[in-house]
Amino acid sequence: MTRRNRNPGLTTLFLLGLAGASPAQAAPLLNVSGDLSGPPATKTERFPFSIPTADAKITVVLRVDLTAGSATIRVLDPNDTPLRDPNDALFIKESRDGKLSASDVVLGPRPAGRCTLEVSTQDALGTWQALLVEIPPRAAFYPLLLAGPLMILVALAFTVGWKLWSHDQWRWQWVGAAIWAVGVALKFACAIPLNRPVLHALEAALPHGAYVAAGALYIGLLTGVFEIGVTLAAALIWKKLAAAPNRAVSIGVGAGGIEALLVGVAGLVGMLFAFSGLPGAESVLASAAATVAVTPLAWLASPLERIIAILCHTSSRTLVMLAVARRRAIYFWHGFLLMTAIDAIAGAAYLTGAVTFRSLWWIELAILPFAIISVPILRWCLHQWPAEPVAAPPVESPALPST
Repeated sequence: MTRRNRNPGLTTLFLLGLAGASPAQAAPLLNVSGDLSGPPATKTERFPFSIPTADAKITVVLRVDLTAGSATIRVLDPNDTPLRDPNDALFIKESRDGKLSASDVVLGPRPAGRCTLEVSTQDALGTWQALLVEIPPRAAFYPLLLAGPLMILVALAFTVGWKLWSHDQWRWQWVGAAIWAVGVALKFACAIPLNRPVLHALEAALPHGAYVAAGALYIGLLTGVFEIGVTLAAALIWKKLAAAPNRAVSIGVGAGGIEALLVGVAGLVGMLFAFSGLPGAESVLASAAATVAVTPLAWLASPLERIIAILCHTSSRTLVMLAVARRRAIYFWHGFLLMTAIDAIAGAAYLTGAVTFRSLWWIELAILPFAIISVPILRWCLHQWPAEPVAAPPVESPALPST
């Protein structure tokens, strides 16, 4: 007897996801970079590319980081005339203070044919990157609608799965979510006013490689200090948080689960807005086109990243609770270093532009080892928890002789 598919719509959407990530639907027209690490360079480089589809729109993502000099970037038609955006403005970008960042820029529509990216530098030292992608038909973005719901599903799978397995109370996961919220709020309260001046000072004082390392460490420490630091403070104030191993794991699952849930909801809302046709929606599709072009199966990257993140949230916070339960500071530092390292890797990807110009799978591969080691860490923690003291039986007073 043939079993019928009871949910053909979901199956169709999943198959669209597999097909929609193919390079044929969204591939870079051009993805180039320059390293001006020698003597200050004054030159003009031209990179030809072809627009294969008539009436196509293209998105341009630029990043220029110069320690000296300036750069001018143009996208030219076959007559060497700069292309125009939908508002009929010429696309000519000049670096200011050595910096240039442009994303979600839409040019066109353009007829099919040859065009050129022109990069002119004047006494420049530093790096530049450029990514040009033809915006595919809207149907090519349907697979990205899967990313948000899958992240939400990952959050529910961990939170509900752990509740069913451990039979622990829901309130401890909510406590973990609250601890996460406080830590993230404090981290952003610090990062918003300090990130720009701190990173600028590091870049001005250090060579590029040292700046990336120091800046990534700074970004990682923000997570370690605030998210893991708040977890330690909560455990020291309310000792019952670390009283049982299942409770500690529940707190970690709650922290990672609420983050995955909120990120998933935000991703779904963002893609629904991109399809809405409202003002600003086209720029979201342009950003999505750039991501899909450099990341195969892009719709799957975020859900898998959430699995990695939840495992790391859980293991690091369980280590903090074990540190309090056993009064061993070394366990706290292990959890602190784990979360610091993960966000340091993410910080390095951001500072180098890899998060925009390279496949997201390279970043996932870099943090995957931390998720892998989180599993044995959790098993080890559960076996290291101090046993609850056994209450001594009450001592009966000897019977007094009757008088």
